[in-house]
Amino acid sequence: MILYHKKQSMGHIDRETFRTIQPLLAYWGLAWNENENLIDQALKGQSFSIAGLADEEFHEVKKFLAHTGAELNSTKGLKQISHIKVSFIDDQPVPIVVQTEGKDLLFITPRTEPGLPVQAAIHRNIVCKRRNKSYFFSFRSKEKKNAPEWISYLLIQIALSDQFAPLTSVSLSDYKLGIKKILLPINPYFASIQSTDTIHEVKQETMWPAFPPESLINSKHSKQPKKTESQQTVKTYEKHSPITDNTPINPFRTNKLPTETINPFKEKNKKYTSVINPFQQTTYTIPEEKE
Repeated sequence: MILYHKKQSMGHIDRETFRTIQPLLAYWGLAWNENENLIDQALKGQSFSIAGLADEEFHEVKKFLAHTGAELNSTKGLKQISHIKVSFIDDQPVPIVVQTEGKDLLFITPRTEPGLPVQAAIHRNIVCKRRNKSYFFSFRSKEKKNAPEWISYLLIQIALSDQFAPLTSVSLSDYKLGIKKILLPINPYFASIQSTDTIHEVKQETMWPAFPPESLINSKHSKQPKKTESQQTVKTYEKHSPITDNTPINPFRTNKLPTETINPFKEKNKKYTSVINPFQQTTYTIPEEKE
């Protein structure tokens, strides 16, 4: 069969092979028109506003999603299906925090290590299947370079997650073939981050407990003052390690406690007590009778 995109031929592909990789299309922001053998834009006519990104970062998101038909604006409008406000926080405990208009919080740790199943690898283990009118996306500052890629996945998830089919039957070789045959000719820029050879490396760190950063608790999302490195370290680890110096622990150390020498001949403080004498004679006086 011959595939088409924007009425241009994309070449020939085996029909059974295409059926295997077809579920990938929705995860890439694409749709399948079976009547015309046409791969189309899945987000055509859908508009989003994204505030809080620098111009370079905003244009990078647009390049990633250029093939989807999504309309992206940096200002809020009436016809947009979702409004997104982006912020970056230095000491955020997880790489991504998503807050919906219902104040629900999602804590997301992207994954890129080798050996992930296609279901997790295709969007770096990022899952956000809640469609709302407004969102707050908060990213850890040191991973700012990955934010445009992650925002692209989040927007696809928000708009198309109800169309996602399970990818359990898609092998890694099928996934690579789909990138080569379909995604690369349509949008090489987006294909470059989907390629298993050029995945952006995300440093894997100890998993943190799911609690919101202070800046997300504040309903106004006011900007937090920048902390020094030492302040961040104390705040991050104070609940886990009360030791604040570098002195090694000596398990045989004798704790110096206040001591007192026992004197067996020391007189104790005298306490006055009443002793009953059973042989003591008791004198009773009989009152005289009055005449």
